[in-house]
Amino acid sequence: MNVKDAAKSLYDYALSKKVKFPKIWDEAKLIQTCGATLLVYRTPEGFDINKGFADLESKFGVEEDDGEKADDGEKEDDGEKKDVVGAKQQSPSAKSKRSRKAKVLSDDEKDEVSPKKTKKSETMVEEKNRKVAEAIKEMADIYFRNKDMRKGGVFSKAAKAIRESEIHISTKKEAMTLKGVGKGIAGYIEEFLNSGKIDKLEELRAGTA
Repeated sequence: MNVKDAAKSLYDYALSKKVKFPKIWDEAKLIQTCGATLLVYRTPEGFDINKGFADLESKFGVEEDDGEKADDGEKEDDGEKKDVVGAKQQSPSAKSKRSRKAKVLSDDEKDEVSPKKTKKSETMVEEKNRKVAEAIKEMADIYFRNKDMRKGGVFSKAAKAIRESEIHISTKKEAMTLKGVGKGIAGYIEEFLNSGKIDKLEELRAGTA
């Protein structure tokens, strides 16, 4: 993969992970930045996209859902209030139980910002398209995890087009009218609409693709 294609793949991946790029930059500038970042992580096999993404995440940060932040803040405040009110009356064993409970809450808070939660909060113009958009998005995520950045970028762009579609996609022909959806992905969409599943996605999940 040449640096131009690698930069575009990193750009698509960063968008899917909601990296907070400067809003005044256009797409060409953003792709150029991704390319410059990848040059630092060139390897004999190509470019290390994961390290490139980590670099972008460190520089620009990643968007978080405001609702999740508020929930986390409320939990922390509640915990602090309980600590103050019961501080004088708690025995060592009670403090130990409270400590274990706090640890559980901490794990729950981590779950709240997991990819699954974030995925549900993505904007969907036509709600009837949600399931097929999520199936295509899952394929993109698996390709990204498998370091196939080209396919990951293509499927991520297609999932975004489905989410932003104002019409209910019900046929392969309708799917192909969307920007970024070619004949191949339109076929997967048609398969999902007819059977409720995509054989290729099942293979990717099983690691046999």
